[in-house]
Amino acid sequence: MNEKLTELEFNAYELIKKFASERNEFFELTQIENGYDLKSESYHFKTIWKNQIWYLVVIHDEKEYYFDGTNDNFPFRNKRTYIGEWEIHFNDIIGK
Repeated sequence: MNEKLTELEFNAYELIKKFASERNEFFELTQIENGYDLKSESYHFKTIWKNQIWYLVVIHDEKEYYFDGTNDNFPFRNKRTYIGEWEIHFNDIIGK
């Protein structure tokens, strides 16, 4: 199960990182009360601020999986934050 969760997190991380850096129209991006909602035809993710931590939430098969960036299993190389530079890109995209 841990391998499956790592795969869910890694795929989401890579897709969002690509979306944020290229500022393409792959996701419909919406600002929500405590973060951002990202939807496409195939994927649904959120980045939310909860209990003083930013989480990546992957919605898959109607379940929500929360990730805080501390998983450093392969294929991750480093711990990461789920907002940081993304917030700058998300705000630019929403502002357009």
